[in-house]
Amino acid sequence: MNTGKRIVARIVLLLIAVVLLLASNVNTASADGAKAIQDWSFGSTHSVLTSGVALYLKNYTIGKCLVYQQREYGINLGWTTNCQRNILLVRPPGQSSTILQGDMFAIYVNGGGYLRYKSRDYGINLVWSSTPVYEWSITRGIVQGVLYHNDRLALQNRVARDYMVYCERKYGINLRWMNDCDSGGLGVIID
Repeated sequence: MNTGKRIVARIVLLLIAVVLLLASNVNTASADGAKAIQDWSFGSTHSVLTSGVALYLKNYTIGKCLVYQQREYGINLGWTTNCQRNILLVRPPGQSSTILQGDMFAIYVNGGGYLRYKSRDYGINLVWSSTPVYEWSITRGIVQGVLYHNDRLALQNRVARDYMVYCERKYGINLRWMNDCDSGGLGVIID
């Protein structure tokens, strides 16, 4: 291969790398406030995400953390700026405590219980369970490997087959499934 063709090949590879890097950091907003699906973190430290460790669940769109909160409509969840370690991610018995991208786990919210998908009349289709329901997983895009508390992550419910995102609604907490919030495809994740 001559020098000119090698230079062109290198430029093409560089452009492909730049496009992939930019695509993994897409953060587009919709009219309802939803941003990129990777809009969650579980803390501010660079600690490995581990089953059974108390942490908080922060949403980047509004800069607030998820808490148990009594409400008239929908599941009893709310938002606070006073982030507390009120969340546990729980892996099934006998599995590694380190949580990797794609691993199944349950989400426990102190004061409420375990989050599980179930259709309801108002708010996001979530209800409380007194026992762990392993229907959640995490992704952060094309980057594989160990997950950390401070990573920007996407929360997927495997029963809903969708990502939970901040999105305004008339009744209940401002959470929706991505497909319910934004059918225009503005929320982007690269797997």
